[in-house]
Amino acid sequence: MQSGIILIANRPKTIALFPLLPYNCKMSDLPRKCWYGKLLYPSPMSENFPKHSHPHYEMYFFLRGDGSYYVGDIDTDSAEKLSPYTLIVIPPDTPHCFRPLSAAEYERVVIGFDKPIVLPELQHLLPVSPRFYRLSEDHEIFKALPKLDYVANSYKIPDDMMMLQLYINEFFLRLSYTQDGAPAIEGQTHPFVQKTINYINEHIREPIDMDVLCKALFASRSHLSSIFSKYMNVPIMEYVKQRKILFAQRLIKSGKLPTEAADECGFSTYSTFFRLYKKLLDRTPEQDKSPHSVTESV
Repeated sequence: MQSGIILIANRPKTIALFPLLPYNCKMSDLPRKCWYGKLLYPSPMSENFPKHSHPHYEMYFFLRGDGSYYVGDIDTDSAEKLSPYTLIVIPPDTPHCFRPLSAAEYERVVIGFDKPIVLPELQHLLPVSPRFYRLSEDHEIFKALPKLDYVANSYKIPDDMMMLQLYINEFFLRLSYTQDGAPAIEGQTHPFVQKTINYINEHIREPIDMDVLCKALFASRSHLSSIFSKYMNVPIMEYVKQRKILFAQRLIKSGKLPTEAADECGFSTYSTFFRLYKKLLDRTPEQDKSPHSVTESV
């Protein structure tokens, strides 16, 4: 089976994608661990770009268009205005979305991958918070993208995926030397912040508030709040809420009832859980229910 260009009938998009997928296939359904997609939107104002998250890393390359990008706490007004040849590295389970600002054609490339794709020697470069890079057209990272278009058109499975894995590792190696408009990834994550994130992830099913965090991490409220906000660009309790809601979404999609997911994630009331879920994901828990979920008795 050969990868290639997919033309979707009645859709104003041209896609270069590998591995080759049917239109209704979700990236989360992929058996593979990395993928590449290049999309052109001739009329972005007529398209829907919902905020979303996923359990894999994403490298987002903005090629042209007129828009802003929301990452993390996207209910705020703190969106980044995009300029051509902006690269965003997005960690797993981080809400994000594109918002067009005019009818200008929008073109982007997305590379998704799981952590094991990156060599152990380079995994320290993977960010725990989103990273923006303002690059240029002649930067080596962007100059490599046409090579991936060639791979999409010319290589067969599994050779295309092996090439993509090589490029992902090359990208991260080059990013470690990138200073154009942003610091290199290496060293950006403060050890205390990483320790805090690890604690939150390990205790995601338990009630977590500032008192719990301060006691567990042996830190004062002021120190914990300031250092976390500095490195993560989001208040710590907002981050906790986001992580809990995203974890609950996974549980619901895997077959848990919304009320069970809310209870398992440490929410005291379902109404609080429902409001946060709707605010963060712009959808209700019931909309994410698995068809295999057991209906609650009335």
